[in-house]
Amino acid sequence: MKDREKTCCILNLDDDLIAEIFVRLPSRSVMRASAVCKDFRRVAYAHRRPLELLVYSFNAAAAAERNGAPDTCRAVGCHLEAVSVSASARRPARRRLAHLPVFLRRSERLGEEYCVALASCDGLLLLGTSAGGQYVICNPAMSQWAELPRLRRRCLRDLPCYAFREFGFYFHEPSGEYRVLCHVTVDEESRAARYYVLSTGAGKPRWLDGVEATPVHNNCVPSVCDMITPAVFRGRLHWLRHPEAGSIGGEMAVFDLADETFSRMASPPTSDDEHLTNLVVVDGSLMASEFQDGKLGLGVDLWVLGGYRGGGGSAGEEIRWERRHRVELRWQQARTMPTWLDVVAAGDVEGDVVLGTSNGVAVYNMRSGTARVVDVGPRAVKLTRRGLTMRESFVRHSFFERRPHPGLPSFILCH
Repeated sequence: MKDREKTCCILNLDDDLIAEIFVRLPSRSVMRASAVCKDFRRVAYAHRRPLELLVYSFNAAAAAERNGAPDTCRAVGCHLEAVSVSASARRPARRRLAHLPVFLRRSERLGEEYCVALASCDGLLLLGTSAGGQYVICNPAMSQWAELPRLRRRCLRDLPCYAFREFGFYFHEPSGEYRVLCHVTVDEESRAARYYVLSTGAGKPRWLDGVEATPVHNNCVPSVCDMITPAVFRGRLHWLRHPEAGSIGGEMAVFDLADETFSRMASPPTSDDEHLTNLVVVDGSLMASEFQDGKLGLGVDLWVLGGYRGGGGSAGEEIRWERRHRVELRWQQARTMPTWLDVVAAGDVEGDVVLGTSNGVAVYNMRSGTARVVDVGPRAVKLTRRGLTMRESFVRHSFFERRPHPGLPSFILCH
C-alpha cells in the first residue's frame, strides 16, 4: 500500500517540475524515465530541450596532425560534441554525440565512409556522404536513422557530389514532413540546373518543374556554408546569398514553403562578406548578424527586420532593417577580422542569440541586453563549418520505420 502511495505521489508531480528535472538529466536517463509511465513520456515529448552548440573535439594526436605534424595515419579520430548554451540548463556542460574520422588529405574524403553534418532541425541531424545525392537523417537521442529518397535516373545518379547543393533542411508543417531543398547541376557542360525536394514522406525526389533554377558557374561561390541553414520564418526560407537573389545586390532570396516559389526582398545594409553575415530568427523576429572589428575586440551588429508580415517583401509590406543591438566580444584576440573565420549565429524564442567564432562563443540576451561567455573547451575544439546548433528531441517519427537505414559506419553514436 505504501509503495502504491509513493508511486501516485511521483505521478502527480506538476508537468513543469518534471520538465525541470528532465532538463538536468542526460538523454539516456530521460528515455528510461519516459518508459516508466505515459505522463513522463508526454512531458519528455512536449517540452523543449536546452539549446546546444555542436563542435568537433580532436584528441591530442589529431590536433597535432591537423597542425602540420608528419602524416602517420590515414585518418585521425574526433568527436562531435554538444555544448550547452542555455542559461537555464542544469546539465553537463558538454556531451559527446558521435565519433567520426577526420581525413588528413582532401583526396581521402572521396571514400564511401566519409560523411559530414550538414544541418539540424528539431533535434534531427542531416548527414551527407561522398556519394552525390545521398542524405541520411539521424536522431542521436533516439539512435534512429533514415535515408531520404535518392535520384535514381542514371544521368543524375552518376553526377559528382559537388553537383548537388543543399539549400535547406526544414519541417514542412502542412504535410508533417522533413524536407531538403536541393539544387542539382544536371549538365556540367551547360551548367543547366534543377530544383528537387527530397522528403521523408515521398518515395522519390520531386522535381520543381515550375521553378527555373539559376545555374551556378562556380562550385565555391556563393559559399555553401550558409545555403543549407536558411532562416525559417513565417512559412518561408530566407537566404542573404543565393543564386535566385540576383547579381545586382541589395536583395535576398525567399522561398515560400506553401507554393514552392522563389521571390526577392530587400537585404540588410551589411557587409557583402559571406562569412561574416548571417540570418537568424530570435524571439519571433528575423534578424541579421554582422561580425566586425571592434574597439575592444570583435563586435557583432544585430539588425532587426520590421514591417515584415511574411509576404516575402511583396507589395504592401513596408519592410525596414534597423540596427538595434551591438555586442562586443571582448575576449576575441584578433583585432582584424579574418574573412575565413568560421562563425556561429543562432537564436531561440527566449531572446538568446548565440554568437562567436572559433576563438570563443557568447550568448547575448536581447531582452536584458546582457551577454555571457560559453566555455566551448580547449584549443583542440573547433566549430562545425556551418556553426550548427540543435535541441534534443524524443519525438517518435514514423518515417524512421518506413525508411530505415542501418547508419553510417564512420558516424558512431556515443551512448
